Amino acid sequence: MSEEIETIDSGNMKVLSEFRCKYEINDSPSAFRLGVLGDEFIIATPILREDKKGANVIPTDAEIDQEFNEDFADDYETEAEREAARMEMREHTKKYYADSIRRGWWSGDILFEKQNLKAVGDALTDVLTGKLVESGERAFIIKRGKDHLAVGAVSNWGHNMSAPEENATLQNVRNVELDGTKIGMKTLHINVAAARKLNEEIGRIIESGNF
Repeated sequence: MSEEIETIDSGNMKVLSEFRCKYEINDSPSAFRLGVLGDEFIIATPILREDKKGANVIPTDAEIDQEFNEDFADDYETEAEREAARMEMREHTKKYYADSIRRGWWSGDILFEKQNLKAVGDALTDVLTGKLVESGERAFIIKRGKDHLAVGAVSNWGHNMSAPEENATLQNVRNVELDGTKIGMKTLHINVAAARKLNEEIGRIIESGNF
């Protein structure tokens, strides 16, 4: 029997910290919201909506159909199948908007048990100070309680880049659906400047004992 998946909504968390980073590099998040919900510590980032007009208004059926029209072109054998898929897409999109509006267009990226916050902070410190490179490992692994965390780093040197782009990475291989996405299928990539600020905030929260 497969393990039952946990479902968690970051919109219900107690926010402990919210900050924006000065340096924005490619797809790395530039803002973070840290909070707790029960025994969980959650890291959330904003969903970018600057390119969308009326972001806080749930779109109409016609607007949804227009946006996703190409998705229903040739993928279905009958009109009934196509219409059923269209109805499902409408409901999914409306729910996505409603949930995102309620969360202020923030979405949880990763969570882990509060008891592992210091271990995550320590591992992130070690990544930022080069100890991961010294170890020869791809990531520091934290297995405790429900969590199976990997705190690591990746380096990407694209053909149009003058220098490699370094990112810290966080992943938790745990059967949890956070804000509609299974966290075990996601890796949070954070540029070095943002990772340093995140680590500072984690340290501040630990020192305050307010979690």
